[in-house]
Amino acid sequence: MGGQDINQTHFDHVALRYDNLNPLRRRIIEDIGDAVLDEFDFDEDSTVMMDYACGLISQQLAPYCKEILGVDISDNMVAQFNLKVSNQGIPADEMQAIKLEIRGDPDELDGKKFDVIVCAQAYHHFLDIDKVTRNLAVHLKPESGTLIIVDLVRGDDEEANDNEILENHTHSHGEHGVVVHPGGFKEKDMVTALVSANLKQISFRAFTDFKKGGRTVQMFIAKGVRTAG
Repeated sequence: MGGQDINQTHFDHVALRYDNLNPLRRRIIEDIGDAVLDEFDFDEDSTVMMDYACGLISQQLAPYCKEILGVDISDNMVAQFNLKVSNQGIPADEMQAIKLEIRGDPDELDGKKFDVIVCAQAYHHFLDIDKVTRNLAVHLKPESGTLIIVDLVRGDDEEANDNEILENHTHSHGEHGVVVHPGGFKEKDMVTALVSANLKQISFRAFTDFKKGGRTVQMFIAKGVRTAG
């Protein structure tokens, strides 16, 4: 079974409990939402956003968007996303999710372009982050569309601790195979990915930390802007 198939099977399995938040997870989601709002000038009357590998971040950002499209490879994650939206009385034309693997085809979303694409806590599941970044950049609006990535900061000692991090990480994810980058990423990894997608105005910063497996783990937010057609 390939990495994508494992990810799909895993998230199909955990979807029903994915939004059962303990206090730490709730705090992390709130911190991510605040960091994204600091990086992009949302306008509730005009901002069209994609939540790629969609999850809880859409709930944080919905009040600041005109429209949100969630995209995921998991049927059950998409179903849970749409059920939650429906239960909140939000119209589907304002917020919905679809099952799709983004392949970088300009027509795969009927040519739709986004002001901002957010991918939070998912890049560590992707085998080829440069390719994923290029595929997502295709769907940004020319001249201003912004890609925002949130994940774990890889520390200088992570090479020695990969097994420990992987074991702790998979306690919640359930399978070793879904975590391709167990230690997260260094700044140079994100910069390389964003540059490979021809994005500009690139930035990277750590913004919060938490205890995991007896050690302190940092999260980063990275950003790139599509400045050409």
